[in-house]
Amino acid sequence: MQFRKVVARETCRKDVLAILAGDRSEIVKTRALKIIQVLSAKSAE
Repeated sequence: MQFRKVVARETCRKDVLAILAGDRSEIVKTRALKIIQVLSAKSAE
């Protein structure tokens, strides 16, 4: 799980984040969804 947590925290690739958003770990899933939300907000500006 450690690797997936780091990837969820560090990546900006939406395709990778979409996969991690369906992860079995709540921590990984939450981080991925949060980053997707931030990226979406930045692209809407």
